[in-house]
Amino acid sequence: MPLVAAASGGRKPPVFRDNSRNRQDRTAPPAPDPEPSTPFFSPPPSLPPNCLSPPTLVLDLIFFAFFLVLIVGAPLLNAQAALPSTLFPDPLLRIASWYKDRFGDYLASERPFFFVRLDWHELEHEDPALQRQNQWG
Repeated sequence: MPLVAAASGGRKPPVFRDNSRNRQDRTAPPAPDPEPSTPFFSPPPSLPPNCLSPPTLVLDLIFFAFFLVLIVGAPLLNAQAALPSTLFPDPLLRIASWYKDRFGDYLASERPFFFVRLDWHELEHEDPALQRQNQWG
């Protein structure tokens, strides 16, 4: 007696017939898209395709000016807490003293040890790393 028949109690396993009317024909080509696909953003028709719109240009200029000030100003002002004041020109020292007087920043005026160490860490590690990343960005 075959093993399958013995396991099923002597009955033959059921036979499943292929019913082709219930399945789709797999050889048919896919249906075409109802409309052609368009990119997510397309420029207005009055501008060339690789030109930015005027509001985008204005925002880019504002961001560029803001980050340029931060790239130059932040290391110079942070370095004044870590380095002696004899290394900096008078206009930069006046900006730092105006900031201390105007906002009452005790970290910049009293220069506690932990703040000086944090400034050294930023000057030695973070600023050069950010400059390298921005060059490759």
